[in-house]
Amino acid sequence: MRSIKMNLIRLVTMIALLAPMAAAQSTSIYIEEGPIDSMDHRMINVGDSAIKLGPNVKVKYPGKKKASLSDLKVGNYVRAHVVIYRGGDFVDKIEFISAKPPSNY
Repeated sequence: MRSIKMNLIRLVTMIALLAPMAAAQSTSIYIEEGPIDSMDHRMINVGDSAIKLGPNVKVKYPGKKKASLSDLKVGNYVRAHVVIYRGGDFVDKIEFISAKPPSNY
């Protein structure tokens, strides 16, 4: 009986120690920068990359406190912050840079 209790305690301890590692999803962030080629309510095409929009996309637009996706137009030069979550790429934040691409683009 004592060995069963000891094994059970060890098992519960291992699960408790390993559970946070199993629950944590690895997330990485990268930046895509370029003109908006196309955009709809699910995806945005920045430069050469088509990326899904995350559920809570934040838009930074100069002069507007509460900017939204409707403020962005095709052809605008933007910086998209992309998060890799559970194997998928999602746009988390979009920063408006200029209405036209910079001259060195």
